[in-house]
Amino acid sequence: MPRIPKTLFRIFCSLGFFLLFSGFLSEKGFQSFANITVSEQDKGVIIVVYDGDTVGIEFHDGRRRKIRLIGIDSPETNHSDEQVQLQAQLSKRFAFYYLYRKQVTVMYDWEQEDKYGRLLAYLWTEENGLFNEFILEEGFASSYLRFPFKDLYRKRFIQAEKSARFSNKGLWREEPYPTVPLDLISNFIGQTAAVQYTCHDVKTKRQFIFLHSAAQIFSTLIPYDRENLFADVKNFKGRVIRVQGFVEEYDGQPQIIAFFPRQIKTVGIDKEKSIKREKPS
Repeated sequence: MPRIPKTLFRIFCSLGFFLLFSGFLSEKGFQSFANITVSEQDKGVIIVVYDGDTVGIEFHDGRRRKIRLIGIDSPETNHSDEQVQLQAQLSKRFAFYYLYRKQVTVMYDWEQEDKYGRLLAYLWTEENGLFNEFILEEGFASSYLRFPFKDLYRKRFIQAEKSARFSNKGLWREEPYPTVPLDLISNFIGQTAAVQYTCHDVKTKRQFIFLHSAAQIFSTLIPYDRENLFADVKNFKGRVIRVQGFVEEYDGQPQIIAFFPRQIKTVGIDKEKSIKREKPS
């Protein structure tokens, strides 16, 4: 059997690689991606979410690696400015909600690792397709164009960020966020929003302090290690509060995690709970 010249072989490989990423993955989601045979070594479960653009994965063969998502950038949680810290937490919660304990497929670009030893990758999920693009579309990250990556994705990522900015989504939404009626807050899961309700009870469970509404149809969670940032949290009981942040769902119930006092505003006191019986004269 005649041998294929090395130059021609390289051309065929490059052409195949181009078709794989430009053709098959040009459609959003798994419509085209589902037809590609991907090694099990490139599939795994997200086990850590460090922030909006960096996660930890356990591959199906047992390897554990840190992944830096290509083409996106999220605010840093250790930034000196509180507003940036809050945005970083919102971005992290978005990534956690959609990626933690989820099956993903990892695909690479020209470079597979950065100088810190992190994998540089695109993450694909069954539910939302290319996550790098999805987080941009929803407004919880910015496109990061400092380093080169495939032009197809550069254009899509730039457009995704522009769309989110234009629609005031995610971190681009101006504060104060619009207040959503309590009975409609479930329609805003995966988005930034505000909700107003009477804090019926204050409970500490595991690593959080819960500010429950009546019947626990909604809860605000304050991380226990951030309690010192807030005034006496027990004072929220019986008060009407307005809470804003990233709306997520846990065990079928909507919730918002409050990382800073600015996310919770006391609006008033529940009149029914504040009425005191007069003593007979």
